[in-house]
Amino acid sequence: MRAILPLPAAATAAALGLLFCGPGAAARGQTPPDGAGRPASRPAAASPAPVTARRTGPLAPLVATCPPGRRVLGGGYEVPGRDLEQSVGASRPTADGRGWSVTADAVNPALLRRLELVEQQQDAVEAARTPRKRAAAERELAQARKAADRLPQRAPVRGTVYAVCG
Repeated sequence: MRAILPLPAAATAAALGLLFCGPGAAARGQTPPDGAGRPASRPAAASPAPVTARRTGPLAPLVATCPPGRRVLGGGYEVPGRDLEQSVGASRPTADGRGWSVTADAVNPALLRRLELVEQQQDAVEAARTPRKRAAAERELAQARKAADRLPQRAPVRGTVYAVCG
């Protein structure tokens, strides 16, 4: 991930001074006048360059926290491509403004595997030729359905959360 860094305030002020007030004003650090013809205020001291904090793991939720003394400017996430339906529930700054939080989930892959077993058991019930084999297949089908019912439908996905900190 590449961050686009803004020009320091002093460099911006010097460029504007050169453009609007001439080379002497730019050398003195003056800024162009505001709309009312008054000299604009001196620029604030340059802030440190933004840094990117990141954290990888299950997005249930996952928070990337800024280094001490820094506040979050923005953030985002990256989730590797998968065939399962994915849903991002939240991607936002933390309440204290010192990190970025993401919550995401997808269809539970264990549930999908279990449902395939249920389907196979249903086929076995239909294919049973004797009452005894049919009864045994129905018992196995009931057990497979119970096991599928106990699994959650959604599961957290793994991904990476980014926080741009200033």
